[in-house]
Amino acid sequence: MKKKYYWWLLLVLVIFLIVLGFLYFKDNDSYKHKSANEIKTVKIGILNVPNDVAVVRSNGSLNKALKKYGYRAKFIVFDSGVDANKALMSGSIDMATMGDTNAVIALDKHIPVKLVWVNDVIEKNEALIVKNNSHINSLNALSGHMVATPFACTSQYSLETVLNLHHIKKVKLMDMDTQDIVSAWERGDIKAAYTWEPTLSQLKKDGHVLISSKTLHNEGYLTANVTLMRNQFITEHHKVALAIINCLSKMHRDYNSNLHKSKIYADAAKQVDIPISTAKTMMSESQYPSIKKEKQFNNKIFPRSLLLITKFLIKNQAINRNLSNRQITHFLNIDLIK
Repeated sequence: MKKKYYWWLLLVLVIFLIVLGFLYFKDNDSYKHKSANEIKTVKIGILNVPNDVAVVRSNGSLNKALKKYGYRAKFIVFDSGVDANKALMSGSIDMATMGDTNAVIALDKHIPVKLVWVNDVIEKNEALIVKNNSHINSLNALSGHMVATPFACTSQYSLETVLNLHHIKKVKLMDMDTQDIVSAWERGDIKAAYTWEPTLSQLKKDGHVLISSKTLHNEGYLTANVTLMRNQFITEHHKVALAIINCLSKMHRDYNSNLHKSKIYADAAKQVDIPISTAKTMMSESQYPSIKKEKQFNNKIFPRSLLLITKFLIKNQAINRNLSNRQITHFLNIDLIK
């Protein structure tokens, strides 16, 4: 009887150990699965254009850099800096690319962000274009005509700067987004527009450029696409923020050294679903600052440029207060640029 009892006890013990082992490995597998799913996400607001962000997204270098810190990138496309600013304010994204006019609006609205990167300086990729049959062959000939442009954007700032510098009066500005500009142009409703690529290339089929933002840049009126990053993200995830900027910096370095330039165009084109030739045209008409120039922009050029944009935005009632040089300097963060 005792012997039988011991056999039963041994059997129960074996069953117990088997169940315990099963539960252990199940929990361990669940833990591993859970850990894999706990990779953190950095949410990045982007413009759907061929730029440095499009390149590092397409070639996988950004996610490769983020993976070292247990992160991956999630990209959210915004049609305008206005929507990107709303997302930054709510904390639903960690960073976003936008025109520098909307960056100034972010500063005015007390959105807790810093300007951490100049993605590209706008040059020939944004311009004032007129129809070939419009008989507008000079800037002065614009007088009495309508010019379409998206309001509260770099293009409106550049357009008004052109009109002021050349003392051109009696020009009516029409607020249109880029798609509406193309439609109105094709219908013949407008004969002039200040817009950017790829819209600009569409209008060039039966139009010619009077002046581009490159000319304004040379005259001291800079416009650029920039990246804003939330202060909380910079503070709490500083190494991740550095990795992102380093990745973008490498793309600028490769581009400016003509290293793999054809691949850069191909990567950008693939990401935004446009022909490589179009990506090449759009990217070659912008300037991608080196690290040295990035620091120069933030230390010397941008403070003046953003003050000029502030005056423009006040005039157009997009903001209602002057921003001091100190506020702007504090807004510019070059600590991530190495």
